Amino acid sequence: MTSRSTLTAWLAGLDAPRLARVLGIRKDAVAPPEPRSMEELAERLLRPGSVALVLPQLALPHLQAAEALAALGTPLSRGDLARALGATAPTVARALDGVLVALADHALVWPDGDGKLAMAAPLRQAWDAPLGLDAPLDELLESVTSEELRGMLVALGIKPPGTRQQRTTAVLEHHGDQQRVAAVIAKAPSATRRLLERRAKSAPRHTEFVVFGAPGADSPGERWALDRGLLVRNRHGYGQARMPAEVTLALRGPGWSAPFEPFPPVAEPVSVTAVEVDRESMAAAAAFAAQAASVLSASSSAPPAKLKSGGIGARELARIAKAAQADGAVVRIT
Repeated sequence: MTSRSTLTAWLAGLDAPRLARVLGIRKDAVAPPEPRSMEELAERLLRPGSVALVLPQLALPHLQAAEALAALGTPLSRGDLARALGATAPTVARALDGVLVALADHALVWPDGDGKLAMAAPLRQAWDAPLGLDAPLDELLESVTSEELRGMLVALGIKPPGTRQQRTTAVLEHHGDQQRVAAVIAKAPSATRRLLERRAKSAPRHTEFVVFGAPGADSPGERWALDRGLLVRNRHGYGQARMPAEVTLALRGPGWSAPFEPFPPVAEPVSVTAVEVDRESMAAAAAFAAQAASVLSASSSAPPAKLKSGGIGARELARIAKAAQADGAVVRIT
């Protein structure tokens, strides 16, 4: 099912208070002319411009959970998301539930009909490489030919099925198991292992354009990885080979988890003595007096021009601050 169809079904199942809460947050989606159906409402909520408007309203844990969903792809089970975020302890798990409720109230993440989490497609565009991961394997395999898929399966020791779709499914099933991917990498030549480990630690770089000519030569160890789908290059051979998200996660290992900080940091008070307060106050007063004198001197040498409406404009204030080498706040106070 598409994200619009699952969002439409979810919106239709909400009670009146919950739907009112969603619409109260996403007011632009119900601006005149008002949507005439739930399907039209879902279409408006999924517009990239509408999604962009709501992102500044999100707190850090909301963005962290959304980034993990963007990186891992949806539909995704709540359990898989919790494990990816390291949110399996009871208190953190409850906090994640609250984060998901908030994301649903913003119509950015919602449960689909199969009990998994769906996400607004434009939300992924908020990150160039969410969690430092490239695209998932199924997306990268779209440019791979059936014969290349057959070669990958043979190199992986898997008997290739007959059709392209079956071959794609077989590669996806293999690479979806982190232990199997890790076992393949463990058998790789040392140059290949070093290449893959280096690529897993750096954010992917996407080539915006290529210069016409012969495709670039493989890096040392790259061909072995390309033959097994650990790296994927476009069908024409141009541009840097890309590492599927599944391979990067396998290299990071089972102990890795995405950042998730559902609780605000605790500010620890620090005691200071009266002597320290007096010393800092005197230093601040002396610094202000010196800058104020510099501002007055600069203003005396070149008096600021007043606006017709009264007061002094931002350009004049900036000029005085530069001439006096003073902070803008000091200029305004003086």
